[in-house]
Amino acid sequence: MIRFLFLLNTYLLIAISCSAQNMVAYSSDYVFKDGLYISFQDFKNNNPIPITHILSDFDIRDPNYLDMILNQDSVVYYDNLFEERIIAVEDLWGFCKRNKVFIGFGEKSSFNNPAFFDFYPLMNIGAFSFFTAMESYYSTMSTTPSMGMGLGYRDPMLNNDITVTESEQVQLILQFSTGKILLAKRGDMSHLPVDLVLQLIKPDGPLLTEFESLSLRDQKLKGMFFLRRFNERNAIYLPSN
Repeated sequence: MIRFLFLLNTYLLIAISCSAQNMVAYSSDYVFKDGLYISFQDFKNNNPIPITHILSDFDIRDPNYLDMILNQDSVVYYDNLFEERIIAVEDLWGFCKRNKVFIGFGEKSSFNNPAFFDFYPLMNIGAFSFFTAMESYYSTMSTTPSMGMGLGYRDPMLNNDITVTESEQVQLILQFSTGKILLAKRGDMSHLPVDLVLQLIKPDGPLLTEFESLSLRDQKLKGMFFLRRFNERNAIYLPSN
């Protein structure tokens, strides 16, 4: 029994060692495989559903093949056990096309409406990956006129309010360690919330100390710069190609 446990532990250590040896630090030369990501883990493992596993009447040789696939409501594919599966497009985590990673965003943050869902390109790959998206939401507008009984008076019996859809640009961060999508800012990325930057760079003590030594004005202006420096100083690891 002892010998069996020893051999089992030995095999586990070898497996862990081999697994570690197969991981490489990400660089701009890294090649992501084309295909569909069901989950963040698929992206992290560089293990998408290959385009050859997708069931479709479209011509796989067409340069816009993936675009046509994703313009449908759902995708039919074979999983790793070659069993047929189907998934709604808005349930996909993202996809990769010609070494460019796109991430799905919109439905779950916008009242679970699939019409608000779309894919957006990651602008970089790292501990913090940035992307810009459009977030939609419902807004109520009043069309009921006042009845002349004082400023702002409205007759509740004549409620003709209408609901409209509005959209705004949001700046988002994909955190590689957790897979979470963090809201960085609404509107442009001229500056980031200081509290957010402090939270994100906290694991890098020297970098945090340097950031904290800046004036509040400089912290607001240099937040993005420090997140990029964090990426440079803290490499992420992906499976070797």
